[in-house]
Formats: sequence, C-alpha cells, structure tokens
Amino acid sequence: LREHTAATLDPTAAPRELHIVDALPLRGPGKVDRRTLVQRFSGR
Repeated sequence: LREHTAATLDPTAAPRELHIVDALPLRGPGKVDRRTLVQRFSGR
C-alpha cells in the first residue's frame, strides 16, 4: 500500500501514517466521526 501511494501520489499528498480498522466510527447521518479518529490515533 505504501509503494502504491508513493508511486501514484505526490509525496506531500501521501499519508504519513496508515491505520487499519475494522470499521470507521460514525456520527449523525452516517458521516465519519473525524474527531474520534483523531483522538484514537493521536495518543491522547
């Protein structure tokens, strides 16, 4: 996956980290809860 993103995206657009999860946390009308993801993976 890292090789693919490095070959297809500009280095500044490629993600710094990759986390594999079973499901994304959702809120409201089925939108991804980005705050929860940030909290989960920022170590806070």
